[in-house]
Amino acid sequence: MKLLSNLSFPRRRESRLKGNIQRISWIPAFARMTKKGFTLMELMVSITILAVISTATVFGLRDSRAKEELQTAARLLAGDIRSVETRALAGTNVKVCTVVAGAKKVCEAENTSPEACVSDCAPTSPPKFGVRFSAQDSRYVIFSDVEQEDWRYTSTREASVNRSLNTLGNARVIIEEINTELGPSASVDIAAERQSGRLRINACGEVGLPDCVPTEPQTASILLRHLGTNKTATVKVSAISGRVTIE
Repeated sequence: MKLLSNLSFPRRRESRLKGNIQRISWIPAFARMTKKGFTLMELMVSITILAVISTATVFGLRDSRAKEELQTAARLLAGDIRSVETRALAGTNVKVCTVVAGAKKVCEAENTSPEACVSDCAPTSPPKFGVRFSAQDSRYVIFSDVEQEDWRYTSTREASVNRSLNTLGNARVIIEEINTELGPSASVDIAAERQSGRLRINACGEVGLPDCVPTEPQTASILLRHLGTNKTATVKVSAISGRVTIE
């Protein structure tokens, strides 16, 4: 009996193996498949998502750069007005020479006057320091009032610095408009008096100065615009308090 039992063992093992194979055959075909790639629909969805993310990133970077360019220009402009006040209070000297007919000229590297000096450049204390801004321009002039002492930018001989608003390289920020409490203005001269630091905007009504129409402005607003995004920033100046703010 033991011999017969041993001989029948392979048959029982074969029966179990067949049962296992039958059970495996009931597993759905798709569950036994292994994925080897993406379908066309999956690829199209992935590419669309990547395109949307890339576009959003590009626009975000562009807006961020434009915002930085505008803010940099506003800070630069406001800083130069404050610098003019500081130089006036400190009584800073600038080098000045004499040109033909006795006129004075600032001896600075950025002075664009073609007139040649006929005397040596010597340190001089200008009675006023100022800044000339013009609407629809991306540049402005920092000047020393060495000619007529009229609180105004009289000629290129008075220029100390020709400043560009676009220090980051792209000429995309301009002075869109200039306003005082009297209305819009094509240009404005903001100047500070040596030692006293007194600030005046388009000075008028005194000997050697233009007539006031009707009064001398006490405030000025300089609106900057970014040509790429049309976003704006405003620099405001008060002649009464000497305060310079950015909005």
